[in-house]
Amino acid sequence: MVIDASTPEDVLVPCPGRGARSGRVRSRCGRRLADAPCGGRGDVVELSVRRLFCDNHECRRVTFVEQTDGPTCRYGGRTSVLQRLLSAR
Repeated sequence: MVIDASTPEDVLVPCPGRGARSGRVRSRCGRRLADAPCGGRGDVVELSVRRLFCDNHECRRVTFVEQTDGPTCRYGGRTSVLQRLLSAR
């Protein structure tokens, strides 16, 4: 099963560099995450996240990608539920 998800358009996100909040979208990029099986079949979450401009002129970052809290792990290809299941074995 494939689950399509995306982050909301109208939420301001803090830049990891200087913390300036931004909602100015440069583009979108996709993340493909393995999820815990449902009904004996593996699930995949296709998550669309935004790449945003940092509007703080003192920040060295020009753009940054928003991070999602909860269901994902940073730099991981698995959901946090699947990660917990695999580490419990």
